Amino acid sequence: MASKGRGRKRLSPARKDTMLRRIETSVGKEEWASILNWSSDERAGRLWELLFDPAYQKHSMAKLSERVGLKSKDLLELFRRFHIDVAVIMTARHAPEVMKDVIEDALNTTVVCHRCDGKLQVQNDDGSDRVCPACQGKGTEIRIGDYRARRMVLESVGLLGQNRRPSEVQVQVNAAPGPSLEAVIARAKDILEGDPLPKPRGGHDG
Repeated sequence: MASKGRGRKRLSPARKDTMLRRIETSVGKEEWASILNWSSDERAGRLWELLFDPAYQKHSMAKLSERVGLKSKDLLELFRRFHIDVAVIMTARHAPEVMKDVIEDALNTTVVCHRCDGKLQVQNDDGSDRVCPACQGKGTEIRIGDYRARRMVLESVGLLGQNRRPSEVQVQVNAAPGPSLEAVIARAKDILEGDPLPKPRGGHDG
């Protein structure tokens, strides 16, 4: 009796992995070029080379990923870390603007007196006028800056909270293990400037 499975075409692990195929169709080749080139994982560098090697143009990304030892979960992690690091760079670029707004919120401001509306005087019960007791006849008063904004500013420069340093300013950043910020900025430079196909890194096994 013939074997039940005889004659069936055996699917490779890449063909079986539906997530790999979904990743391939959801993320474009040019975006993967940026992601793979950014990564310090040697397998990612090898996959970059295969994706743009004319000899492998007929192979699916799923098949090439299998060839270099990258599973769907590995590609998802590369995708996640890449976009998180790009977000960090974008956030850092706008941090001065945000901090400027926070500082403005933290500062005291001069406003029109809430009691006399800037008229300098208020009326007594008998209709006569007297100097406004709230502003002492100035017509203005000081509005204290936002407490939360003040605390944030003082903590950021090390004058308050856990980062307080009497002789120096120290900002501690707790981040998950991965490329340093300098490395991320260097690797993401081409992406942020609109170059989807950065040059491949050297040092990968052929």
